[in-house]
This record gives sequence, C-alpha cells and structure tokens, in this order.
Amino acid sequence: MNRKKNRLTDARRLALTDADIAHLRLAIESSARDDHPALPPAYWRHRLKRLVNEGDLLPKQRKKIDELLERLDAGPFEDGA
Repeated sequence: MNRKKNRLTDARRLALTDADIAHLRLAIESSARDDHPALPPAYWRHRLKRLVNEGDLLPKQRKKIDELLERLDAGPFEDGA
C-alpha cells in the first residue's frame, strides 16, 4: 500500500513540476516581449535553478528547463545578472 501511495506522490510531484515549467515558459516569453518587464531575468533564472535543485527531474523536464535558461541568456533583455 505504501508503495502505491509513494508512486502517486511521485506522479503528483512530477505533474506539479510540469505545470511549474509551463508557467515559467509563459512568463519568460511574456517578459522577453515586454520593454519593461515586471520581473527581471535574474528572478526567472532563480526560479528555474530552484526547480533543478529541488529534486529529481525527468530528462524531458531538465531539457525544458535548460532551454528556458538558454532563452534567458539569449535576451533580448539584459539585467546584468
């Protein structure tokens, strides 16, 4: 029984991580289009790196995070961070 509960917990955690990544992608894309984004790229980098540091990610999730980090590095905005 505990094994099944742990799997459900893991599945829920992975689903929440997917949702977080999707939210961050939308926010980063919106910020990149805005001349004066409400939050700087450093904030989004911090959020992405926190996801990486929080625990086990699926390779697909890690790839999406890496792509978002590359997007932040590509600009067009710069924050000096």
